[in-house]
Amino acid sequence: SSRIPRLETREDILELRNTKIKDTTSTAHSGTVQGHQQAVELAPAHLADAPHGKKEEKTAHQAEKESSALSPSPTKPSIENQRRLLHRIEDAHWKISDVIDDLDTAKELLDMVQQAIYFINSKEADTGKAERTLYEVEYRISLAERTRRWSTEAGRRVLWYEITWTVVIIAVFIVLPLLRILPEAVNAVIAALLGSLGGIFSAMFSLWRHVSIKQDYNPRHNPWYFMQPITGMAIGGFVYLIFLSISQFNGASGENSGWTMLIFLLSAIIGSQQAFIYSLPARIRKRLTGKS
Repeated sequence: SSRIPRLETREDILELRNTKIKDTTSTAHSGTVQGHQQAVELAPAHLADAPHGKKEEKTAHQAEKESSALSPSPTKPSIENQRRLLHRIEDAHWKISDVIDDLDTAKELLDMVQQAIYFINSKEADTGKAERTLYEVEYRISLAERTRRWSTEAGRRVLWYEITWTVVIIAVFIVLPLLRILPEAVNAVIAALLGSLGGIFSAMFSLWRHVSIKQDYNPRHNPWYFMQPITGMAIGGFVYLIFLSISQFNGASGENSGWTMLIFLLSAIIGSQQAFIYSLPARIRKRLTGKS
């Protein structure tokens, strides 16, 4: 009688019953877990690994979903990034007004700035396209600034170089009649000097075009400017020799004033069109062989 608890009330009976139910449930659950562990240990390797692999696959899928959910959207810029881009846009706008002198170029750059603003403020903001547009605008502004600086420094040296050549050629023209040399030699020198003047004209025209009109002057092309008077002189003398040979072959007099003036005119024209002369061999080869 001492081992059996005494139940005096109805509440004592209910409490005892609930305790037995819990003990029975925990015992059954522990037995199930032990049975499952034994079954896993006795099962083949491929069957035992199957639930574990599925669990790993599910875990990897969940991790991928969580990482994609946590990663920021590339089309939605942050407030700080937007402010940075808008600040660059404002700087580019003022630099266009200060640096760009050509009206068409300024309109084109302002349209690109407006396009960058649209990329930022659109419904699906795309900072990548906005930055790409801004990079091009900033590069062209930087190029215009460098062109202005180069034009002041290197371009001025090229201009004085061509002016010096012109003064020297004029001086030679003045002194040449005072020299006692053969008329054919005088004509050859005149043709060479006129070819050099043609090269100077070509160089100064190109300098004006790239500095004032296109605004893309680059000092890397200075050797071309420096060589124009020299190569023009050589071409002018070569043209005179060719036409002198033709005139002697036909029996014409080399002292004919009309023929001499034609040679002088051709020397000056060809001296100013040296690129055309240099491309003649390729043109002739292409016409004969059909290959470039």
